Amino acid sequence: MVRQNTVSGRKGPVITMDDIQMTKPPDSNVMASERPNFVCSFEIPKKGISEYGTVNMNFKPLLATNSELVVVRNALPLELAAEPKGRVVAVTQDGKSEGGERAGDILRFTLKWSGSEPSMFDVCKCMERRLQNSFDTVVAALVTNDGTYADEIVMIFERPLE
Repeated sequence: MVRQNTVSGRKGPVITMDDIQMTKPPDSNVMASERPNFVCSFEIPKKGISEYGTVNMNFKPLLATNSELVVVRNALPLELAAEPKGRVVAVTQDGKSEGGERAGDILRFTLKWSGSEPSMFDVCKCMERRLQNSFDTVVAALVTNDGTYADEIVMIFERPLE
C-alpha cells in the first residue's frame, strides 16, 4: 500500500520505524562468549546493631576471555585508584588490603546508599551510557559510602586472568 507523505506533500511510500532494520551487523572485533554467569552472595555491611541482610548476585562476565569475580570489602574511608577506560572503570593501582583490588581489575558493582537504603550500583551499565557525566555518577555512588550507615564498602570486580 502506498501512502501519501502528508508532511512533504510528495507521493510515495512513507517510511516508518518498522521499515528500518534494527539489528547491528556482525562486528569482527566482538567475540561471543558462552561463559557461565558469575554468582556471589555477601552480607551488607552494618554499623552498630543495624542489619540490612544478604545480597545475592548473578550476572554475566563482561570479558570474553578468562576472568574471575573478586568481592572486596574495604574499611572506610575508601581509597580506590581507578579511572574510566572506554566503557569501564579500571583500577590503576593495587589496593592496600590483601586480597583486594589490583591494577587492571574492572569495577562491576559497588554498594550505594540512598538514605538508609542500600543497593548495588551497576557501574558498567552506567558507563555503557557513555554520557559526559557517567564517571561522575559512578564516583557519586562510591561516595555515598561515607560511614553513616556502615563501616565498610563492598565492591565487585572482574579480574582478567590472561
